[in-house]
Amino acid sequence: MPRLPGVSDLIAVLQAQTEALAALPGILVALNRSLRTFADTANQARDTALAVQRVTARLDGLVTELEQPVRMMVPGMQRLAALMENPLVDEVPDALRRLQHELLPILTGILDSQATIAGIAASTDGIKKFVEDMGGRMAGISGAAARGMRWPTRSG
Repeated sequence: MPRLPGVSDLIAVLQAQTEALAALPGILVALNRSLRTFADTANQARDTALAVQRVTARLDGLVTELEQPVRMMVPGMQRLAALMENPLVDEVPDALRRLQHELLPILTGILDSQATIAGIAASTDGIKKFVEDMGGRMAGISGAAARGMRWPTRSG
């Protein structure tokens, strides 16, 4: 036969309700903690969204500023690309290497020769001056004058 709830059942229900009410502050504290964490996360997400918005605005400004100059460079870049496709461009490094190895030594030799010739010219001027000076002195010696020796003068 079914049993009628008695005092012991009422006490069990009241005890379960009391335990549930006793656990409620802990549950509310955990819920409050979770809500604070959620609020902090939402604030961080909002700050991140604002930072992304600022970066996006800066990037948009940079792109706007650079767009026209880059567009102006397109025809020149296309001409450069066409020029670079020319097979002669591949020969430029070899030609420069040949110039460096073959022509530069010749030019160095010419420059060295020029310095040597300048040195010889300076020596020749010194010798010419010496001969002219000696000619003037020899003309002053009576024996040389008597024999009719002539020395070149500075004029020729």
